[in-house]
Amino acid sequence: MKNLLYILTCLVILSSCGRYGEFVPAKPTNTDRQVILNAGIDEVWTKCVSYLVKRSYRIKTIDKSSGVIITEEMNYDKIKAFSETIPQYISSLDCGGIPPGTSNIISMTTPTIVMHILVEKIDNTKTKVLFIPVFSTLVTHGFEHIRGSCKLCAYPCYSKGLFEKEFFEEINK
Repeated sequence: MKNLLYILTCLVILSSCGRYGEFVPAKPTNTDRQVILNAGIDEVWTKCVSYLVKRSYRIKTIDKSSGVIITEEMNYDKIKAFSETIPQYISSLDCGGIPPGTSNIISMTTPTIVMHILVEKIDNTKTKVLFIPVFSTLVTHGFEHIRGSCKLCAYPCYSKGLFEKEFFEEINK
């Protein structure tokens, strides 16, 4: 009788846990990431750097001769104070998630961003700008600790174009 009660108790506990949900990574999107501007390279370069400085991004690599600008990795929580549009950016990202009907057992961090900008002279009056914001999030797989190890994995997030649109509008003013 004790064994039967123990087994029934275990079954009740296990059935109340809900269904385990595997994380479903985001899918890449087709977003325009380059533009050709009717302006000289010096003017465009200055606007790209100003865009980053105005929003308090820290520049990790900058080399005007090669046209490369790369920012340090930043968490959106750290830059919220500098922009009211940050919540819009976060909601415009696809970072994946858990399927409907599963337990909320996975935690995700606020996305981080590293921006890669390439400014290339076409001629004296035209400049090409390639803008690649790289977003990622850390995901903790909740029940992994039961099997012996808790997993913490980085997954890419994909922009739906809002971030790129704002950048290109700003440097095209």
